[in-house]
Amino acid sequence: MIVKRSEGEVYAVVTDFIVAYLRGGYPAVKRWIKKDIHTIKLLFVPMNVYESHWILTVVNIPEKTVTSYDSFKSYEGPYPMVLKNFLIEWEMDKKGKASTWTLQIGETSRQTNGHDCGPFTVELADKMSRGDTTPING
Repeated sequence: MIVKRSEGEVYAVVTDFIVAYLRGGYPAVKRWIKKDIHTIKLLFVPMNVYESHWILTVVNIPEKTVTSYDSFKSYEGPYPMVLKNFLIEWEMDKKGKASTWTLQIGETSRQTNGHDCGPFTVELADKMSRGDTTPING
């Protein structure tokens, strides 16, 4: 619904995108994104980390940034870098040259319980799709 409401400015991949990329490399997922990413503003990549926690990584295409938002502020794993590598491979495949992508950690409030990371991730994507970049409070 978030993608649909954005009228083409936002795109999202399914939650197992990064895992599939890690398993099979670029060939395994190159057809998963059905449009030219340069025609969108934001690419949302929800990521399940530690097999029990959700983070949201947001690719801002015009700004060439890959920003991870983690309500526990605990994830230091490879998934955002893996996403950056995918973007480089995608651009090489589709455009013949790659941009310089910057990795960032996004500012968020800290989650105070062990079960709200999923709704937190969806709320953050919803806010960002509307241009609201203020952190979620509480």
